[in-house]
Amino acid sequence: MKRRGPWLPHTPFCRLGRSLRLSAFLCVVVLATACGPPPDPERPHLVMLMLDAARADFFGSYGHPYDTTPEMDRLAAGGIRFDHHVSHGHTTRQSVPQLFTSRYDAPSLLYYPPGQDEPWWRRDEVPQDDLVLLTDLLADAGYRTVMVTAHPWTSADSRLGASFQEVHFVKPKSGPYADAQALVAKAQEVLKEHRDREGEPIFLYVHFLDTHTPHNPPEEDELFSLEALGWNRAEWARKQPARKDTKFIADPDPLLVETFKGAARSSLRRLDTQVGALMRSVESRLGTKVVGVITADHGDAMGEGGHFEHTFPTFGMDAVHRIPLLLFGHGVPEGKVVRGFTGTVDVMPTLLGLTDIKPPEGALLDGQNLLGGPGSEPVTREWVAYTFRAGWRAVRFGYRDAGQTWMLNERQEISRLTESDAGPVKEPLGLVRTSGAQLPREFKRFIKTYLERQSGRKVDGQVGAMHIPAREIETPLGASPPCWDFGAGDDWQRKIRFTGEAEASCKPLALRIAVPDGIYQASWRLNIHQAGPKIYIRHSRGQTVITDVSGETDADLGEVEVRDGYWRVDVQVQPSGGAEPKTEVVFGALDWQRTGQVEPEAEMDEETLEQLKSLGYLD
Repeated sequence: MKRRGPWLPHTPFCRLGRSLRLSAFLCVVVLATACGPPPDPERPHLVMLMLDAARADFFGSYGHPYDTTPEMDRLAAGGIRFDHHVSHGHTTRQSVPQLFTSRYDAPSLLYYPPGQDEPWWRRDEVPQDDLVLLTDLLADAGYRTVMVTAHPWTSADSRLGASFQEVHFVKPKSGPYADAQALVAKAQEVLKEHRDREGEPIFLYVHFLDTHTPHNPPEEDELFSLEALGWNRAEWARKQPARKDTKFIADPDPLLVETFKGAARSSLRRLDTQVGALMRSVESRLGTKVVGVITADHGDAMGEGGHFEHTFPTFGMDAVHRIPLLLFGHGVPEGKVVRGFTGTVDVMPTLLGLTDIKPPEGALLDGQNLLGGPGSEPVTREWVAYTFRAGWRAVRFGYRDAGQTWMLNERQEISRLTESDAGPVKEPLGLVRTSGAQLPREFKRFIKTYLERQSGRKVDGQVGAMHIPAREIETPLGASPPCWDFGAGDDWQRKIRFTGEAEASCKPLALRIAVPDGIYQASWRLNIHQAGPKIYIRHSRGQTVITDVSGETDADLGEVEVRDGYWRVDVQVQPSGGAEPKTEVVFGALDWQRTGQVEPEAEMDEETLEQLKSLGYLD
């Protein structure tokens, strides 16, 4: 059975939140009205293993030439292997919420410690009324929901963690995260204790980080040896591409690439051994009425096109989107390989089907039950979609079919990505308003529906201070003036060079940042190299900030008014006369404090609306 592709319905759904559930004691008294049915011994146990940053093509069952995953290959042979399963997002922050909600546009469910990729643009979101979590539905059906995790973002302090009845965060004894052996030991404790809970099904979710960088292979490994490749461990720790400054290397040394791949193979093999031990404990403690799922949140680039890990430029690459999905156990057909496209959002509906749990009436799920109905063939797609939310309203979209990958970035630029042995080749095709006709029809429908959802998203007007990283600064549509060099940015700085020297006719550089509508008091960290020229910052309907000092300064932007989800600003350099050396402005983070709401604009007249549509600005 095949379906054309993912579709996004619009049905609203309002459900009783977990916060309204009664205590365990009251649940016994008012079971029918508050806590759902009692535990159902007929329902299978569920075990989901998340292998963070594990790409599919490194598994033996997916064709890898090395014997990296003998235990998981055995499990795959006893169930279904989905050959082209994809993560709809290329980062954990996107894909894990998509997994647990079956939603492309899932809000953040993870915890970000202060200073660790704080998603400032998530802070003012109001949880959607139509959002349904897998953990909530399982708990309402009588499941005991338990998480064992090495990932701090999935801790009990996260919205995801709070949806579990129990969360066991395993702290590392050394290194950046606890290894698989420590997680399996904790999971085995849970299984041993659960044996006494007769008739109660369990949902056990284990989130491993062993396949995530940095990779630190053991001293002895039959698949790989650092020393045999000429590295000592101290040198590898310094040079492996696992830091901000080494995630892209133009023309990387083949030895470095092979070492990185070898270390990843070694990490996966060690994890595979522990997965085998855990699944044997599952069978011993829970019996055979168990459904097992092995998957990943995303993959990792390993030198393709000079990229390593799963950074922003790797969006759309098979290396980071094609992930494993192995489904096995009670009620799952044995020995099948499904060739069509499937995606992360499909996992939740498939598990609900295997447990005979029906989503609430009107629930909004983007995925589909991959097993179809009893006696039917597995359900696949002819295409899959990717999303990455880069700012409050800045969304990057991707579309993958059997032939190619299309992308639409947050600057409305279309490109096509072709995979080759030499690495991915990205072909720019122009702006959506001039080249949008080239996009596949299904892709345009997906984008339209996603954006319609976003436009209806509720926002908390009482949100506090926002610290906006420099990487959020972007240029609007169209080419930048030739006298400006708009450089790459990270969380701390974005370098912009004025190359026009004494040319007073140089046009301003137009910048924008996605910010929720409102009135703010704002400041901007600047570092101006080269004394002399004045820097003009014009924003919010003619307001101008002028600075002519060199070095670091906090430019007080005063009161800033934001409409349509973006703050737009023009930056101009005025030479002080004579032949000026080139000027570099390093834009740092912005600090914003909301002080009020903006009044809605008057409705646009029909004539203007039709004119904008005819120009291609509106669909």
